[in-house]
Amino acid sequence: MPTDTIPPIDKPIDYKAKSKRQLTTAIVMVSVGGATIVVSAFGYFIAKSEDMVAEMFVPYPEKTKKDAYAIAGLCGAALALASIPVFRAASKNRKLAKIFPVTSVSMESANKLQGGGFTKSYFPVFKMTFKW
Repeated sequence: MPTDTIPPIDKPIDYKAKSKRQLTTAIVMVSVGGATIVVSAFGYFIAKSEDMVAEMFVPYPEKTKKDAYAIAGLCGAALALASIPVFRAASKNRKLAKIFPVTSVSMESANKLQGGGFTKSYFPVFKMTFKW
């Protein structure tokens, strides 16, 4: 390994930013799921009324539209329900952000005299920020 490369260090966890991203994801999931439920409900009832009109003229009309809207509504409900664990994880990370200070680990370099010349040496530095 060359002496002038910095070894990788794991990034610290920023619980506040993680909570914000998860909350945004959960809100999008609930919104899309709810909109899908509403649109599919309207489509289902329109298709049902079309089927009732069609039954007057054709004895066995196809009911594929109504089934498609029902499946879309179920998918929307599943998406809305899937957002519950994401909301819980966002809440947990928001609580952790209040408890833990912002920490980071970075690599600092120093020049040192070794064998008649200067070489770069890297060492980890731990930084902690407290909220007052």
